[in-house]
Amino acid sequence: MRILYAITKTEIGGAQTHLYHLLKHAVLKGFEVGLIADKREGWLFEKASELGVVFFENKHFKNSFNPLNLLSSYKRIQNIVSQFKPDIIHVHSGAAGFMVRFAVKNTTPTIFTAHGWSFTPGAPFIRRTIAKVSERFIAKYTTKIICVSHKDYNLALQANIISPDKLFQIYNSVSLPLEVSAQTTKNFVNILFVGRLAPPKDLHILFQAFSRLSYDVQEKAKIQIVGDGPAFEEFRQLSQRLGIEEKVDWFGRQTYETSRHFFEDADIFVLPTHWEGFPMTIVEAMSYGVPVVASNVGGISEIVREDNGFLVDTRNQVEGFSHALHELISHNEKRQAMGNHARLLVQKSFSLEEFLERTFALYTSE
Repeated sequence: MRILYAITKTEIGGAQTHLYHLLKHAVLKGFEVGLIADKREGWLFEKASELGVVFFENKHFKNSFNPLNLLSSYKRIQNIVSQFKPDIIHVHSGAAGFMVRFAVKNTTPTIFTAHGWSFTPGAPFIRRTIAKVSERFIAKYTTKIICVSHKDYNLALQANIISPDKLFQIYNSVSLPLEVSAQTTKNFVNILFVGRLAPPKDLHILFQAFSRLSYDVQEKAKIQIVGDGPAFEEFRQLSQRLGIEEKVDWFGRQTYETSRHFFEDADIFVLPTHWEGFPMTIVEAMSYGVPVVASNVGGISEIVREDNGFLVDTRNQVEGFSHALHELISHNEKRQAMGNHARLLVQKSFSLEEFLERTFALYTSE
């Protein structure tokens, strides 16, 4: 089988990690594998090269409706498909997902994985409206759609994106660590955030919540921020204004391999956000036995439960995060018990093997 994958960007992220597992599995099965993405650099490009995947650059993959850019991308995709001659195409992310489907028009069976819908509740109104119209239009050039959570699956049904017989739900999964290192003796609780410093992620919520904690509780904890983005300086200045800058360590963007060390050392994982699909970072953290505090949006409630973390109501996120952090920082046994439940849930219900088996089964099913 010849499989052509496509994604907008090669930089590290949840969708890129998801796709890496598919690339690796396809190569191990002996398939001929190609990948279209924006540039010959970045984490996913390096990983694809290591696997021997044929890489096709499409520098016109941009989240833009510029007509000239769309036309150039359209022609480039058609040339790549004509050259590679895939048996199936599997596309990911917004720009690549739209452009490839529009260029191919289902002349080759084309699967789209929606890593969270742009019309999800919490997203800006204009964005939701345009996204819903666009997805209904492009779905007619789609063989099957995979949703990464039940929430997104139901959103697609409600929005009448595609006929139900072409819609499937398969959870994001991670490679479970073979073992979780015993927590080293530390004189502080390590609170970890991993993500892009840009909407929908919102460190205003986390920092304000932490600043509300009593001095004694704050002294027991530190915050690690892994990631970068356009809001970095805004968030850094906020930590200074709130007087918590000495409690926050900034580590910038990390590789997939180095980011795993942060999960290993974490005691609490936090995800303050306004909208999401089904975040890979939460699954990653829980696989290391780390309890989670996260905004109750998208499919997050399908993995974060009472016994493994705290779901924070979006109507008052600062107060909710502050309460959850107080509970987890102040009660070591509760934190450790939640972490154990988190790892067991990932092991039982979010296995990488099941994710791969179900996805590849769609490649050959009618």
